[in-house]
Amino acid sequence: AESFRRKVEEGIAAYKRAAEGGGAQTPLSKLHGALAGMLAECVRRQWSCSGTSPSLLQTSAAVVKDGVATYFGTTDTEVENEAMSTFDPKQHKLHRGKSVSLCSVAGGMSGLSLLPPLSGMLSSIAFFDSNAQELAKAELWVALIRMSPSRNKFLERLYSKKAFDDLAKFTPQSMAELLKNAPFDERIFNETETELYCESTGPAVKLYQQDVASLVGLRSNNTGRPRMWPSWQEHLPEDKYGHVYGSPSRPHGKVGTLWLNQAGFMKNEDRYQQVRHVLLSTPVNFRVLDLNEEFTAQDMGLLDDVPVVMFTSDTLKLSKWVADLEHGALQRFQEAFPRGGLLLQTQAHPPSHFSVTTI
Repeated sequence: AESFRRKVEEGIAAYKRAAEGGGAQTPLSKLHGALAGMLAECVRRQWSCSGTSPSLLQTSAAVVKDGVATYFGTTDTEVENEAMSTFDPKQHKLHRGKSVSLCSVAGGMSGLSLLPPLSGMLSSIAFFDSNAQELAKAELWVALIRMSPSRNKFLERLYSKKAFDDLAKFTPQSMAELLKNAPFDERIFNETETELYCESTGPAVKLYQQDVASLVGLRSNNTGRPRMWPSWQEHLPEDKYGHVYGSPSRPHGKVGTLWLNQAGFMKNEDRYQQVRHVLLSTPVNFRVLDLNEEFTAQDMGLLDDVPVVMFTSDTLKLSKWVADLEHGALQRFQEAFPRGGLLLQTQAHPPSHFSVTTI
């Protein structure tokens, strides 16, 4: 690995010398891509030999906590995800051509379903969470969507499985068998891992290498239960599928879903393409934030003085997340965002409830 790294460094030095002498013909972007692939291979070799995480993966170590992300998919209901995708900003005096910022809790990534109705309005996007591991997952999802030109490619990379050529086959009844019949594909995993070194930071790459590979892709146990199902419906046998709603401490384990072909941004290809376009064309920030504490728009990474659409899922309804619940949080939002905006909330369990409150 050390020899490999020296060759990379020698290549960079040679390129610089050629550029100074006017002899460099290779576009810098191509060189960057080639070096990124070489470096990814170098890191992979070092890790497999030494069993330790190389320093490259610690670039943002200060915001990484031990453990795994709580939710790999949404736990908001089908009705709530569909309500977000069909949300009409005009009903709340937000019109196209008027800039807004979106601040979305990272857990579950349901906030992605708000991007199609807000397309053409967003000046910036911020994903926030008190759990830094959830932010690593948010960054990973954003990177994978940017990298993946279609829903099937996004799913292929997320699960590292060649199972998604025909998405119409995926239903709550068929998905377990389809995933079981598709083994973990090391080629897909390695190619995605290499691209991620260019698209995201160390924590997101590390999450993909470890938790996503084992808990979503089932790298070492293809007969196990993934922590995220493509689709979902109520009353699936809990001992086989786990549960989307309710406490994570229940015996068979909490899982997430993507509502593939059912609701939200994964319901159809058009919505996915709108989400991808927004993520490719809009600045995206990832911020550790405790909603119990005072904060400013700058703490969210928002530099534009514009109204805010704030999505908190069911966070403000549970005292384990926010001690003074919605009333106290709403006051902090009004102070943080002097231009006002909208607070969007879900209940995250049946009966579904999607609410909109003025900030």
